[in-house]
Amino acid sequence: MALLIFDSGFGGLSIQQAMKQRYPELLIHQFADHAHLPYGTKSPSFISHRLTTVVPQLIQKLEIDTVVVACNTASTHALSELRQRVRQPVIGVVPAIKPAAQLTHCNHIVVLATTATVNSTYTQQLIDDHASSIKVTLVAADGLVSFAEEKIVLGHIDTTQLSKYVAELIAGISEFDTMVLACTHFPLLKEELSAFLPNHIRLIDSGDAVARRLSDVAPSQSSRVAPATFISSAPLSLTTHDAIKRFGFDQVELL
Repeated sequence: MALLIFDSGFGGLSIQQAMKQRYPELLIHQFADHAHLPYGTKSPSFISHRLTTVVPQLIQKLEIDTVVVACNTASTHALSELRQRVRQPVIGVVPAIKPAAQLTHCNHIVVLATTATVNSTYTQQLIDDHASSIKVTLVAADGLVSFAEEKIVLGHIDTTQLSKYVAELIAGISEFDTMVLACTHFPLLKEELSAFLPNHIRLIDSGDAVARRLSDVAPSQSSRVAPATFISSAPLSLTTHDAIKRFGFDQVELL
């Protein structure tokens, strides 16, 4: 089986890592729409058009069996239309509000997301359905996308600037014990975030849940029979090519 992970940038690598851990022999291709990064500031109509245009092309090019939309913003705006356009199963990624609400002891969770996800009616519906009895603070953290992209390209980031940025985001927010990383870029920074956030704060993301979901929609897993390909919609430097290949991709291409 061949799996396609679609994201606006490198965020899908956090989902790819969760998939590889659970299904080590799965053939995983990935597309990063770097030409239009970030999605968090784009309109729903633009995002929907990109997915319904590009994903069918990639399905044909790579002989894809299952698609994972590894972008919370794209999932909240375009899953329904994409599922109507393709016959392959499509798995979305949504903010991990339900598990976070079950874990909190102080009945207050903070959700870091892109502006589009913060303002999405789908996100509000998740809160109404799964966290109506607790306090949920939504925080637009689009800047974290740039930090995550920088980490992949350079192999490191300015942790002082990251700490300052996050401190400004959560300044004035009352006590909470659970933080939802509601963008697939954000788990790429989990190690750095854990280093300066208080120890009692749990960081929750959707990677494991998406990996488990794959077994429900596509239970038959076969060994790799083709090169794992990473495709970007914008040119990437040779340094970035090398960084991507360290995640297990055999080749890097431009769409």
